[in-house]
Amino acid sequence: MRLSDRDRKLLWGGAGRRCARCRRKLVVEAVNGDRESIVGDEAHIIAEAIDGPRGRDGDRTNLESYGNAILLCKVDHKIVDDQPSAFPVAALLQMKAGHERWVDEALDAAEKEVALSVANVAVARETARTQAMSRFSPSDWCVSLDGTQELIVRAVATLPSPVQLGPVVDPRPTGQLGPETRETFIEQVLDAAPITGLVRSQAAGWGWAAEHGWRSEGGTGNRELTRLSFDIEWPSYHIRRPIGMTASVLTGPTGIGSGSPPGLVLAIDLIINLTELDASRRPANMAYRSTPPPVPAALSLAELAAYLRPLVGVGAIAHQLTGSLLSEKPSAGVIALWLQLGTVELERVVRLDSLKRLRDGLMVRRWTQTDGWALDVGKETPDAGGFVRDFLAGLLEHADYRRFQEEIDAIVQKGK
Repeated sequence: MRLSDRDRKLLWGGAGRRCARCRRKLVVEAVNGDRESIVGDEAHIIAEAIDGPRGRDGDRTNLESYGNAILLCKVDHKIVDDQPSAFPVAALLQMKAGHERWVDEALDAAEKEVALSVANVAVARETARTQAMSRFSPSDWCVSLDGTQELIVRAVATLPSPVQLGPVVDPRPTGQLGPETRETFIEQVLDAAPITGLVRSQAAGWGWAAEHGWRSEGGTGNRELTRLSFDIEWPSYHIRRPIGMTASVLTGPTGIGSGSPPGLVLAIDLIINLTELDASRRPANMAYRSTPPPVPAALSLAELAAYLRPLVGVGAIAHQLTGSLLSEKPSAGVIALWLQLGTVELERVVRLDSLKRLRDGLMVRRWTQTDGWALDVGKETPDAGGFVRDFLAGLLEHADYRRFQEEIDAIVQKGK
């Protein structure tokens, strides 16, 4: 759940770091130098997805809040979601309230203090992870097509955790391949990626003449950084290329010193420009240097979702890369997704005809979602559809749109 710091503290502190159903402790103490293990979930009472458990019951206006959260062990979380008729909204609210009364009456002051410290640790970890991932947001560390991008969607996978950017104490290379072999290997992996296949299938719709696959860009000045672009040949000159992709692969230590484990960052950027296209997405006869063209040239919400789904698969691509690029293959990682707008508004880039915005003015220029996930060889990131749905819902809510949840759910369900 995307809880605020305050709500997260209320949830863990009020529950006494115990499951609201079985009351088992949800933090296993650290042993032998390892950190403690958290075996609990911050669970939705009313699901965020309209078709999820209890998704059509109760008030859906504030789903990411303490009032809609309950702390459960992983077993009970699955049970209450698999059996929503046995655990309706009222029953879960009653369970949560009863458990918090029990915590208040049965636990001593010392254990309550420990529960609050666990809540503080959970908040601190989330803050640290978000700050670390923010370094890989759209910026100049990745190759740029032309510097005038209107829409950048960046998907980043870090395995097992964010790599140090800039000078490091240990100068020995983390990568296992020489520069040319490394570049060729990365090109081959990206060439076979689902997002590449999707963009290739759009050739007729976007009107390019030919494409020559992924091409490595030299001049990074760092043997641990490889930058690449998807080489598209356009039939005529225009200031902005209508669509393009770039990628960057960074390897290196995940901490300071020679003892830190090796890690890998993969960032894939999908770049879309629409201001020089007509309604059929063909290059217009004139260059729109300042005034965007009519909205019919924009993407629909369904089209954006279709691009986002394979981008979320960046984790599976990164996992393929680690086998040859790192001496140790990580078993876990973090994925993040950004959407950043340049000189145009959201309505110009994504057609939102059927949605309703309550107030005038568009407040969003950038939207981010970060989530943690466990890697499994040969499988994509779990629930890519759910990740895309949450991302779009957060974007539109942040932009002050309403009545969008059911439409997003339908779009994501159709894409499965």
